[in-house]
Amino acid sequence: MSRLNGENIAGAAFLFFSALLMAAGQVNAVFGLLYPVYYILAATGAALVLLGYWTWRNETIRDSETKQVGELQSPALDET
Repeated sequence: MSRLNGENIAGAAFLFFSALLMAAGQVNAVFGLLYPVYYILAATGAALVLLGYWTWRNETIRDSETKQVGELQSPALDET
């Protein structure tokens, strides 16, 4: 199972886009007026990254529990 999922990619894109617009706000006055929007974008990106991590943790735990239950139900090969 990989840690890289759709939520992580979207969150990283939001964070990058927010950082890019914040840098543009340092140069251009019109972009500078929109700083609250950039902070909302950054918060959304961070939330998506955390959601991706949470999803990965839940999938990993669920998969490990499924494997353990499957091992318990499989017949033993060394029965004599």
